Amino acid sequence: MNLKKGSVISWILLLVLCAACITVYLTVLQNSKNQLSETKKLLAEKQDQLEFMEFGQGKQQLNEMRNNLATSSDTLTKFVCPVESISDITFSISQLASDLGLEQYSCEQRKKSPYEKMEGMNNLAVCRLHINFRSEFNEFARFLNKLEKHQPVIFIDKFSIQPDSKETGKYVDMVLAFFVDIGPDSQKELTHLLAKSHELANANDRQDSERPQ
Repeated sequence: MNLKKGSVISWILLLVLCAACITVYLTVLQNSKNQLSETKKLLAEKQDQLEFMEFGQGKQQLNEMRNNLATSSDTLTKFVCPVESISDITFSISQLASDLGLEQYSCEQRKKSPYEKMEGMNNLAVCRLHINFRSEFNEFARFLNKLEKHQPVIFIDKFSIQPDSKETGKYVDMVLAFFVDIGPDSQKELTHLLAKSHELANANDRQDSERPQ
């Protein structure tokens, strides 16, 4: 009789333990789902911030370049890299990434040639660098801020940012671009290019303002 009573108690304790384990599992699972949802929401917000930063940076740089070139002939070096200094720019960006502690950083040119010729341009070219690294958002934001202040000016051609649950930080893939001086009339061509970009930006702004809300 005592044996049966002890068996019943053991079964009751086992059932209670199983119920407790199931409760803990469901709680952890729900918390994980909530955390995943919050992470996705935060990532979406950060992506919007990055797109805004990218757009704002490019527009601000173009305006600054246009204003400076219109008033001075000595500012070309602020915005255009001499062809012999392309490797210096690559090293400068890599050093910046190292100073900010960006992990798994790599950098390579998009083309085998040091630069790419631009359509309709004989004295002005562009160099594109494909870089990727892993970092937290704050380090990435500081990296963008440093690039914005770099001379010659460096543009963010494109970028993507992805979370990775297996490692810390986010995986960032970027293409950077800067102008290269390959001829005596590069300033004239740059001024012409900026004027065209200004006209295009104004046309886009007008279309946006005329679009029904």
